[in-house]
Amino acid sequence: MNDRDENSNSYSSLFRILSDIGKILAKALTPQLAAVVLVLLIAAVVIIVAIISGIKEAFYSILAFLIFALFLTIVIIIMEIREQRQKIRAPRGEKLIMGNDTVSLIDRLTTEQKQDILNVLSGAAKDVADTLGISIELVRSNLFGVASDRMMRMLKDLTFNMNREEELTISMPVGYGSTGRCLKTKKPNIAIFREGWGENVIDGDELSKVHPDLQWIISVPVPPGGDTPPIWVLNVDGLKERFGEEKLRDALHPLFFWSQMIYLIVKESGSNPGEEI
Repeated sequence: MNDRDENSNSYSSLFRILSDIGKILAKALTPQLAAVVLVLLIAAVVIIVAIISGIKEAFYSILAFLIFALFLTIVIIIMEIREQRQKIRAPRGEKLIMGNDTVSLIDRLTTEQKQDILNVLSGAAKDVADTLGISIELVRSNLFGVASDRMMRMLKDLTFNMNREEELTISMPVGYGSTGRCLKTKKPNIAIFREGWGENVIDGDELSKVHPDLQWIISVPVPPGGDTPPIWVLNVDGLKERFGEEKLRDALHPLFFWSQMIYLIVKESGSNPGEEI
């Protein structure tokens, strides 16, 4: 075997080694970082080959390496640009409301199922009124979902004691108001009026629709749970009589049962409300 064949075999073995290293790097690192590390390895190999091969071979080896490095650098830059563009174009806001309309779930319910939910809303309000020791006339209940415009809106046909027409049109983004905070965190939320609604405030135009005697709101997510967002938010609120947070938390506990009942009714409609949205 002559020197040329030996060199050819050596180069073939070297490229196989580099290929194996490249595969390992691709699995362990990001594509950009793996490419940079691989370039450094190739640079070291080229320098060693140049020293061993002599001046003429070294010139062509270094030239080939520079061309390869330039090409790889361009590829890395293009990948970075594409990644940044994807981040910029990615929709902002809650993942749970992207391309979904949970308000429209009401259209899949039968008349009997809607009546069942109305009975649940009445039962939830009565439980809270009994816990607080106040008249049922001062307690109301309603449901909010996410509409196609990504705003939370009340389900107008599913309310109890909501007698002000303007209140039925209240809307808010996810994360705002007691309702929006409940949906965003997937946890119950209690809001109490104390010279204002504090962190539970909503937009001024929408706030003007709220009943002037409203004193507190208890918001509970309607299952699912965990990483899957609730389909709706159950609100029970009270007029005139004000209570502290501790007392309202006592009234909160029965609402988990009622929110679960609402979910089971919706689930019976075959609308797959448990899918992540």
